[in-house]
Amino acid sequence: MMRSRKKSISVAKLYEMHPKFKGGYDPCYNPNLVKDRGDFSFDMSRKGRIQEPLLLENKIDISGYKETLSGSEENDLLYGIDAINYGECINVVGWAFLKKEKRTGKVKLLLVNESGDQYIFETEMTQRYDLKYLYMSKHLRDAGFLSFISWKLSKGKYHIFVMLGDEIVNTTYDIVVNS
Repeated sequence: MMRSRKKSISVAKLYEMHPKFKGGYDPCYNPNLVKDRGDFSFDMSRKGRIQEPLLLENKIDISGYKETLSGSEENDLLYGIDAINYGECINVVGWAFLKKEKRTGKVKLLLVNESGDQYIFETEMTQRYDLKYLYMSKHLRDAGFLSFISWKLSKGKYHIFVMLGDEIVNTTYDIVVNS
């Protein structure tokens, strides 16, 4: 019993000496060191990571791909898009892997506008421990992806396709650019 009283006295003294700690401040915490960033890099801004649109001259034939729901096992390529955030850039967060091999690789996003123009964007790998446990494969830990897409796309609606190796999946997601 005395031990817990001593502990609470020392915590109270700590808060008295350092009032910022009481509000949750931690001088040792660094938001740049997060376990879900694959390379644990220090990136103080996204400016170097935002990708400009690259118009494909040789279009990819996407006519045979019907829309597939996130997580659907109809295709060899399983995918999920967790979020599309609009801010400094368009940020698409998700995961993708090849079902048969239960392996992942470099994911690309193909955006197709209403005129049929196609733009391709690289993604960054992120770690997804939930997939590792859900699909019982340690190789899926790196199946997450993250993209930073520039606002320099022309105004309109863009449909998202996810690409991994030779596999392509037609998602049920769109990006809308208003300016």
